Amino acid sequence: MWLMTKHGFYSIVEKKQGEFHVRGREKRDLENLLNGVPLPDSELFETPEADYRFRIVVDRDAVQLILQFLGQTLDYSNFKGKIDRTPDQGRKPYHEVWHVMADALGAYGANGKKPHCLCCLHHMPTQRPRQCPICNHVFQGNGWDGIDAHWKAKHGDKMSYETFWSSLCDQHR
Repeated sequence: MWLMTKHGFYSIVEKKQGEFHVRGREKRDLENLLNGVPLPDSELFETPEADYRFRIVVDRDAVQLILQFLGQTLDYSNFKGKIDRTPDQGRKPYHEVWHVMADALGAYGANGKKPHCLCCLHHMPTQRPRQCPICNHVFQGNGWDGIDAHWKAKHGDKMSYETFWSSLCDQHR
């Protein structure tokens, strides 16, 4: 099971009967989990040769505690917006994962169109001045002057400028 949360990105698998590995690619993600869930018998292992470098090994009861913790700490109405405001999570490619899943799984809404435009997803106005859909920076001048430099400096680690720009609908260009 993959879990993308405000605490980190996790993969949970049952390696042997009753032995679950909670895995992460970044140590900080598992540290965030261990800081929130009391798992006194769990040790954080590093396995540099594995695709998930960090892991803890737990039983089914601990998996249930982890899932309960993740549910109890859910405190947002928009995951992508929350991630953008979470310092140790904001640079992860969650926006790009969202786009891949949207493309793969089909249409949205009553009109059957997929909402690709990042500005539409964040309910940005179509009239000028233009605003960054991630940080609400207001662009001066005639439209998107300076968006490429702004995006690459501020948000390029989350989504490439090219992906962002190609996502915009005609009304937001």
